Amino acid sequence: MIDLHVHTTNSDGKLTEIETLKKAQKIGLRAISITDHNTCNAYDKLKGVNLSDLYQGELITGCEFNTIVDNVPIELLGYDIDTDYIQARIREHYLPFRESNIYETNLLIQRCLDLGLKLNVDDIEYDEESEYGNRGVHREIVKHIENKRFLTEKSWEDPHHFSVNHIGNPKSRFFIDTSNLIPDYREVVKFIRDSGGKVFIPHVFKYRDKSMGVLNKLLDEHCLDGIECYHSTYSIQQHLYLVDLCKKLGLNISGGTDTHGTPDIELGIGNGNMSIPDNILDTWHKIKKEKENLENER
Repeated sequence: MIDLHVHTTNSDGKLTEIETLKKAQKIGLRAISITDHNTCNAYDKLKGVNLSDLYQGELITGCEFNTIVDNVPIELLGYDIDTDYIQARIREHYLPFRESNIYETNLLIQRCLDLGLKLNVDDIEYDEESEYGNRGVHREIVKHIENKRFLTEKSWEDPHHFSVNHIGNPKSRFFIDTSNLIPDYREVVKFIRDSGGKVFIPHVFKYRDKSMGVLNKLLDEHCLDGIECYHSTYSIQQHLYLVDLCKKLGLNISGGTDTHGTPDIELGIGNGNMSIPDNILDTWHKIKKEKENLENER
């Protein structure tokens, strides 16, 4: 069992990188990748640590990057990356998490006020360093029953649904355009590959009616080395479709819970029924070995 999509307190997770690795060891994960949003800080902090004291499995370097494809905000995953190289590129292309978090949250607050929602702005609280501000805004929105008419039932109940289907949806009145804050997908693909890494698209179906258009564009432009075929949100049909697609196209398969250290999505098991087989890494290891042999021959 493996988990290749994990967030820590270095972006918006609840567990530190140390706590995450200890938990991975405890539950018997054979491989893990910490994939924080737009940062490799976890790997920097682990440099002075004896990893074998924490975790005996395989730690695959990773990062999840915010980017944009045809005006659709998406994420891409980079694996087997040189984290020092990537961290330098991140400093060039992204605002620090706290700064971008505050900026986006303030845009959302103003959007809500413009739409006529009732908000006590001074009561909106969130941890600027480790929690997306839209969750704090959502907590304030649902305090006032008169705001319910602005949201779907699911988005009223679930802050993640509110984020994906309203804030991140260009067709929604709540949509926040952050394209000026993030690099184009071509740039992200380039610096992942320049670091020696592989490019994957995670949670493909998160982008609703735009999902297949985004996926096909990335495939047509040969931007992907693999697809996240296991994810907490997938149906069985979606999972099987992506696995079959990867096999047809000769792409790598990845899988992860996308855990943020909260009880609803647990490390290794997601919402309780995930078990990602470690043999999907066989192809990864084969390609990596071939690359190493080729470099040694030069």
